[in-house]
Amino acid sequence: MLKIVKSALATSILAIASTSLAASSGWKDAQEATLTVDAPIEFYISTETIPQDKWESIGQATTLANQEMGAVRIKLSGIFISPEAKQDNINSISFSNDFQGSQLNQRSRQLDYWANGKITEIDIIVNTKSFDYSKDQTELVSTLKIQLKKIFGQ
Repeated sequence: MLKIVKSALATSILAIASTSLAASSGWKDAQEATLTVDAPIEFYISTETIPQDKWESIGQATTLANQEMGAVRIKLSGIFISPEAKQDNINSISFSNDFQGSQLNQRSRQLDYWANGKITEIDIIVNTKSFDYSKDQTELVSTLKIQLKKIFGQ
């Protein structure tokens, strides 16, 4: 009897875990269907574009976004070496001074890739051309927190 209960409990936990992985995002596809995203999303920090003294601010933004969403939906998984955000199956956070025209007023932007109604990759790019994050870490934390929550429509 105990073995059956353990098995049923394990099956229930697996069912709950598998259904809680796909979360609604704040994005819609061309047919206006809401895209889903697997959570928690694991992000990597670009060592080519982000100085090490900013990593703690990225961690703070992640913690605050998760707290405000009421669940761990974002994780920092490590670092990667790449000078630019591109479609490479790595969810990344990077800095860039390559914002042009109307983008100059944007503090950050996202590149999203999806297939079959599901977001497969998200790259967050922080505008360092128009905004100076060298002195005030609070501004960087706020910018990233907003961008991270935006993934889930918050």
